[in-house]
Amino acid sequence: MACLISATSRPMLRTIVPVVSRGAGSMIAWIFTVVSTGSILLIAWLVLRPRP
Repeated sequence: MACLISATSRPMLRTIVPVVSRGAGSMIAWIFTVVSTGSILLIAWLVLRPRP
């Protein structure tokens, strides 16, 4: 099985990993949580709202 991370992408990973470990990953998780919860609430409102 081939290695998924090539030698050319390793320097890029060294610059991304410290950024994620400093809290950017936590921010992305919060953004995902807010967007997905808002989407579910919007869909529920569109389905359950009273129709005239």
